[in-house]
Amino acid sequence: MNPEGDPKAALWGTYSYTLARAGRLTVPPPWVARLGNPVVLTRAPGASLLLLSEGEWDRLSAAPPDWARRQFYFSGQARVPLCLSRSSAGRFPSWRLCVPSLLREWAALRPGAEVVLVGLGPCARLLSHARYLEWMQRLEQQDLTLWDNPMFRRAGERQRRAS
Repeated sequence: MNPEGDPKAALWGTYSYTLARAGRLTVPPPWVARLGNPVVLTRAPGASLLLLSEGEWDRLSAAPPDWARRQFYFSGQARVPLCLSRSSAGRFPSWRLCVPSLLREWAALRPGAEVVLVGLGPCARLLSHARYLEWMQRLEQQDLTLWDNPMFRRAGERQRRAS
C-alpha cells in the first residue's frame, strides 16, 4: 500500500486518544483499512513515533539512508498487530495497538495521558499532547501562509480573472 500514489489510502487528520495502562492505543477508524495489519512503529525525531503500514515501511527501508539515520529508525522499529477491542461489541468496532515500552519511553507517552495522532499522508506521527502543542507552535512560527503556496496563488488568479 502506497498512500503517496493513492490519496484515498493516505493517513489524514488529527486524532486524540488516551493511552491505556498496558500501553494500548486506539487507532483512528479511517486509518485501520489503510494501514493493514500488522503496522510498523518506529522512533521519530522530536521524541515522537511514526506509524506506517508494512508496505510503506518496506518502501522506505529499501531506500539507502545514511548510516546514522538507518540506526535511528531501524533500531527502534517494531511490527505491532492491530487488535479488536473487547469492549467494542457495538456497531463501531475499535481497533487498538500496543505501543512497546521502549517506544513509549522514547516519546514520553504515559498511561492515562492523551496521545495525539497526526496523519501525514504516507505515515502518521504519534506525540504526547504537550509535544504536539510545541510542534504546532513551531510550525505556526514558520510562515505557512497558504497564499504563498503556488497552488493557491494560481487558484486566486483564476478567481480574479473570472470575476
